[in-house]
Amino acid sequence: MSGAEAAVVIGFISGIISIVTAIKQTYDAVNDKDGLPEAFREVAGRLPVVHDTLEAAKAQIQVNESNAISEGVTGIIKACDRKAEKLKEIFQKICPQGEDSRAERYLKVVRGMGKGGRVEDLMRGILEDLQLLAGNRVIHLASEGKALSAAIKDISALKPSISDEELPETGNNYNQYGDGHMFNTLGGKNLWNFGDGNQFQGENQYFGEIFKQGRKG
Repeated sequence: MSGAEAAVVIGFISGIISIVTAIKQTYDAVNDKDGLPEAFREVAGRLPVVHDTLEAAKAQIQVNESNAISEGVTGIIKACDRKAEKLKEIFQKICPQGEDSRAERYLKVVRGMGKGGRVEDLMRGILEDLQLLAGNRVIHLASEGKALSAAIKDISALKPSISDEELPETGNNYNQYGDGHMFNTLGGKNLWNFGDGNQFQGENQYFGEIFKQGRKG
């Protein structure tokens, strides 16, 4: 990884750290925390693990920027960033007092995001992303990996903050950031990818400029 590439990755990680800090500040500013769903307290309690792991990963990349880091690492960090942004949005919309109840606002926001938008789902996803990052051969964060595993176990054991029945059905997403084959079964169909590159499944797919170019000629 060149110095420029390392700087880009470090920039992404620094951005997520800022998001995590903003979430913590929003939660700490709430005086009547009893009015929030229990999951908010549990999620907020795992923010230090996320913060410390990100700081450790950034330090490792700075030390080992001459070593090659796969594109999968950047993919993991970007995925983590998206989840962190959604989590921040929820905390900033739900934690402040409003005319309507927090429960009503929370349900409305999460319905817009789908089943993966519950605070515990987003936090579990962030922790799992960081677990993959911690296991990278260059970054290799053994102690942080153990803390992440424990946090994932705790978050996974939480009662859903919103029941599945209250949320709309969402599509299926399959992501792979490492090496090896990928096998998925959806609706009786086997979706296998044995090689490199991306795999797209769907009835109709449009890819912006790529689609436009394909229609020319």
